[in-house]
Amino acid sequence: KVGVHHRYPQHLHNQVGPDGDGLGARLAARLLPENVHEIELVLPLPPDEALGLARSVLAVLGEPVDETRLSDDKYELRAVVGSGALNLNPAVVTLQLVATTPASTTIRVRGVAKEGLIPQRAGRKAAERVSACLRTSGQP
Repeated sequence: KVGVHHRYPQHLHNQVGPDGDGLGARLAARLLPENVHEIELVLPLPPDEALGLARSVLAVLGEPVDETRLSDDKYELRAVVGSGALNLNPAVVTLQLVATTPASTTIRVRGVAKEGLIPQRAGRKAAERVSACLRTSGQP
């Protein structure tokens, strides 16, 4: 068994290429179809509370990667969230928060994931999971 473990990384190295640039993986990812799903919800929370809730939900469910203030009353947050079978398929979830009124916030949840040969609808599942968490946590 020790010999197998020592040879296995070399085998992967030979498949990727001598410099390990991952060209084959990038090419395969471009050819795979994407599963995209969007959900819009209105939370009965002021914009600053909704922003805090969105940050915490994304931190619990995944790995936050980006936060942008688009205008005074509009934010965009992005995270990589596990989805699909056993949450092993990564999906990018983007939240756009817009102040609807001083006491409510509209959140657009967008999930995107690559689909393999067996469709898992990981983008949809990730968007639904984040939306459900926002809805249940956002109740006064």
